[in-house]
Amino acid sequence: MHLQTLEERLSHIGLQLGMLSRSDGSAFFSIEDTSVIANVQGPIEARMSSQKPDVAIIDLNLLPSHTVAPSSKLEINVGGMENIIFKFIEKMIMRELYPHSAIVITIQIISDYGSLLSCCINAVCSALIDAGIGLNHVLAATSFCFINDQCHYFIQKEVEHRLVENSVEEFYELTIAQTRDGRVAMTSDFPFTSNQVDHCLNVVGKSSQAIFDVYTHACKKKLNVLS
Repeated sequence: MHLQTLEERLSHIGLQLGMLSRSDGSAFFSIEDTSVIANVQGPIEARMSSQKPDVAIIDLNLLPSHTVAPSSKLEINVGGMENIIFKFIEKMIMRELYPHSAIVITIQIISDYGSLLSCCINAVCSALIDAGIGLNHVLAATSFCFINDQCHYFIQKEVEHRLVENSVEEFYELTIAQTRDGRVAMTSDFPFTSNQVDHCLNVVGKSSQAIFDVYTHACKKKLNVLS
């Protein structure tokens, strides 16, 4: 089976900004057959019971989809994924600019065929940019997994299934989000070795730059200044 290179995977990334009319900011982000829509409302006045006098609160909601890879044996842990996404984006937003306010972020999963976490993080980041929310930094997230000590990028669930059917050893996913100045945050469902993490860190810069370029292209396209 041919497993695509990083360059091949990156060529399948898509982004469209502002497709929701009743939204302060929105983004449709896709990685091959996996796609999500992120919607941002705000800053709006927060309820009195949840207001904070010095910063905005972030209300994040992840809505699952029934469209998943037919071969997938995994159910999405919505609450767990919400918590992970929140931790990635919490420090990204300049919350101190919006006291007594709320920023409501809704992520609708359209289809899940793998690499869902990185797709969600990139969609939220794009929607926040579209909404004009003040940001401390911008994130670009990449998903990795190791199969028999070989690294793969943005792997799809139907590939996972065929690999498992072929008695490939069990494997797990690592997601790394990087800022433009090279700072990284990561999460995984398995303790990867230091060599594996180092390998991912060595190549994540190239992936992140490609995703930042996608952000820039989408913003220029929306503003009709694409050359």
